[in-house]
Amino acid sequence: MQAAGIIEGQEAVIDWTAMGYAVEVSLRITLDKTQARAFDEFTQAARDVAEVIEIQTFLGRVDVRLSVIARDMKHYQQLYRDRILTLPHIADIEALMHIARVKRDEVLPV
Repeated sequence: MQAAGIIEGQEAVIDWTAMGYAVEVSLRITLDKTQARAFDEFTQAARDVAEVIEIQTFLGRVDVRLSVIARDMKHYQQLYRDRILTLPHIADIEALMHIARVKRDEVLPV
């Protein structure tokens, strides 16, 4: 399956709370699409924020979703003000506080 390109690799699953990151937030971001390079410039800048652990792009009202981790709410507040709000081309942002992970499966019934 690896030779066929179905299995792309192996990875470690990190318990972020065990690493001291107790806060996880999903940010849904709408970009200012009047700028031609808004997607590229935003995603490139978001990659440079170490606490952004996932970036997804969408078609629709929401353009980008960021998964952000922080040690605590004080750390998140500082991160949000200093690193997230300064990312380019943000028109609107909605924060969804992570409460519980109900299911996390990347295994298919093959």
